[in-house]
Amino acid sequence: MLFLKVNCYINYGQSVVGLKAAIRKNYMETAKKEKEGIISKAGEEANKLLVRAKQDIKNEKESAIEQMRDQISDLVIKAAEKIINENLDDAKQKKIINDFLSRVNKN
Repeated sequence: MLFLKVNCYINYGQSVVGLKAAIRKNYMETAKKEKEGIISKAGEEANKLLVRAKQDIKNEKESAIEQMRDQISDLVIKAAEKIINENLDDAKQKKIINDFLSRVNKN
């Protein structure tokens, strides 16, 4: 009878150890899935931010180019007005155009 009790306790102890191992394994698998989900979600969010940032950069670039075009147009009109309003010989025209071009290069 004592042998049966000892054997029963041994079996019970092994069952508890096995149960603990199964519970631990289950928690580890769940934690791994959660980790993968979090990493995946973070990657998706990072990609969304990257796409949005690229679009913002593109928009800013287009806006800057448009502003430059407006400024260059204004400078060209002013230079043309200057040429039209003055009675110029070839030397004066070349000087005005060269001055204009040097200002455009600085901007």
